[in-house]
Amino acid sequence: MREELSLPDGGRVSYLTAELPSRAAAFMIDVSIQTLAMLGTVVLFLIGIGLGTGSGLGTASFSLHGAVPAPTVLTLLGAGVVVLFLLFFGYFIFFETVWRGQTPGKRLLSLRVVRLGGARIGPSEAVIRNLLRIADALPFGYGVGIGCIVLSRRRQRLGDFAAGTIVVRDKVASRRGLPAMPLGRRPTVPAVFAQAAPLLGADLEEAVDLFQSRREALFPARRADLARRLADLVRKRVGELPGNDGDILRNLWLARRLAEAGTTERKMAQ
Repeated sequence: MREELSLPDGGRVSYLTAELPSRAAAFMIDVSIQTLAMLGTVVLFLIGIGLGTGSGLGTASFSLHGAVPAPTVLTLLGAGVVVLFLLFFGYFIFFETVWRGQTPGKRLLSLRVVRLGGARIGPSEAVIRNLLRIADALPFGYGVGIGCIVLSRRRQRLGDFAAGTIVVRDKVASRRGLPAMPLGRRPTVPAVFAQAAPLLGADLEEAVDLFQSRREALFPARRADLARRLADLVRKRVGELPGNDGDILRNLWLARRLAEAGTTERKMAQ
């Protein structure tokens, strides 16, 4: 289903809400990763207890160096429970906060969680929507969550309603970087755009990103109108720039992508 989001000047750009099959597939990928991590944690703690007791995984009475206090084993078990809890609840919260609304599963299937207005989610939205997975999972098999997604106009589960979020199709799978390619073949932009890009501010950066990622889905007249509105906002903030409206937005977007790619490469080289 197609929805619309607001740009800073009151204009709007459309996007597609994610359907149940794609969301379910992304969830299964994430659950598989979670399960492997949790199993690995359990194995490591069992090995730790076994080494600590010196008697395999059976008793906690003796070790290679003598008796092992029962509180030591209880501490290990308690730490294991805490780690499992963090993996279960923290996995989605961590990735959706750090990856701007994406988890490994969502990224593989080009999905993203955004606020209802189209802005990126923050830690509070990630915490609310994921803690309410408990309610969405009732009575079993995510029955409540699936029912809400199927029946609601914006394909929202209870966690989305509470957090004010929606899951959309992210046409550009990675907006933060460029595909790997030899440096000599990378596109270039005029220096004036490289100088202007850092002056945009978070609101215009996000608006330019959204426009660039959805532009191909817009009718030509609508695309030109949104490009004009957004380019006018850009000019008011950073001054006049060469080229038409569409070229200005593309060059600013590309300048930021190239700068991010260069920063990543410098970190990797250190």
